[in-house]
Amino acid sequence: MGKSRAKIQKAYRERLKEKNKEDYLKRERERKRRNYVSSHQLSERDREERNRRNRANLREFYARKRAERAHQDSIQTSGYESRGIEEDTGLETSDERHTRNGGNETERGRLLVRLDFNEINRGRQKAALKRWKRDRSAAVSRVRILEQERDKLKTKLKSTQRALQRVRKSTESTKHVPSVELTPIRQNETWRPQI
Repeated sequence: MGKSRAKIQKAYRERLKEKNKEDYLKRERERKRRNYVSSHQLSERDREERNRRNRANLREFYARKRAERAHQDSIQTSGYESRGIEEDTGLETSDERHTRNGGNETERGRLLVRLDFNEINRGRQKAALKRWKRDRSAAVSRVRILEQERDKLKTKLKSTQRALQRVRKSTESTKHVPSVELTPIRQNETWRPQI
């Protein structure tokens, strides 16, 4: 069964990309830079979606880097071969002695040196992560305590406002309604009842 026009065109575009890879990547970077929308212009849903995609890309990138580092660690040598060192010094290895003594081995071994700089970096990364977790935990607990204090102060404020409102209400009611009704006789303070 033959290919459809869409598949043929797609294969053609892929071949072009592979042929001019650097040019294609440059144009793609320019296109992304030109069409970039900053995060404060996105809706919350779109921003979360973009963040999720970025995190996935970052995980993939770090996994690829880890695989490359592991591959480099496995083939890492000192850069000096035993042959070059022995010719200068005149020393011979046990492999050479074995070959000279009638052994079947014809290749000489290489001097392998493993440098564990990555282990040191991992220790630093673990320490930094531990420090970050500790600081974050302290900040979260401090926020929780401050929120509890804020809630207590809010309830105290509300109860104080209610009490103040009750006091104002009671004083307003006593101002409008006099406690002793004044009659024309009582209004005249100089008047005294005669006994």
